Amino acid sequence: GVKKIKHYCTSFGKWSGIKKFAADLCYRRWSVISASKALSDEAFYNIKAQRQTVINNAVYFPRLNNYDVIKKTDIGFSENCVLCFMMGYDYTLKGIDLACEAVKNLRKKFDACLAISVSSNVEKITRQITEQLGGFPEWVKILPPRQDIATYYRLGDVYVQASRSEGFCNAVIEAAYCERCVVSSDCEGITCHAKGKMDFFWFKNGDASDLARSLEEAAFNRNNKAIIDKNKLSAIENYGVDALAEKLYNEYKAVL
Repeated sequence: GVKKIKHYCTSFGKWSGIKKFAADLCYRRWSVISASKALSDEAFYNIKAQRQTVINNAVYFPRLNNYDVIKKTDIGFSENCVLCFMMGYDYTLKGIDLACEAVKNLRKKFDACLAISVSSNVEKITRQITEQLGGFPEWVKILPPRQDIATYYRLGDVYVQASRSEGFCNAVIEAAYCERCVVSSDCEGITCHAKGKMDFFWFKNGDASDLARSLEEAAFNRNNKAIIDKNKLSAIENYGVDALAEKLYNEYKAVL
């Protein structure tokens, strides 16, 4: 008969009521491949599948080899500042509020700045930053999204992933490949696959003070070749498309 496989790559939250009943009914003879251990736990709750497997997502690294070289002065900052770069479309979920608070505190010690690539909700996020900080500060810039995202990764000194929740986060892997130190929250969706493989600067999820501590440490190590080289190699070895293809092939064979 036909074998059905569901790829569970995004968090949908825990289902209940009629939605969970329908999922149990529809997917009970399926196999499920989850992109992280955190997603697998969620999928196990939501779907009574025959088989549950974790296979990490992959990153197509060649696309990150195409980028423009832009300077900090091109976006209105001093070349001597420590530039923290992050991406986000949701102020709270992606921890933009935490990053703003952490960088504000760091500025008491050195010239730290924050650039945020915002794909949607630009006006709302601008308003939220203004409300939080009592005005829109000159040390924060909102950048438009771009296809060659490696341009932004390489513009920054440190990449910040302040998410309160993630299913699987490609951005931390991409930033590591682009030879940037990564500061990340210890939310389960990231730690479950990256901790132990990558030398990230971790901070306690939701804690702006701890984020400031990790940012300061990452800023100090932003030219640490040992950390940068290790993380890039680990990204290639663990998250490349070829590695994913082999794992999926073996899983499909096992299901069939």
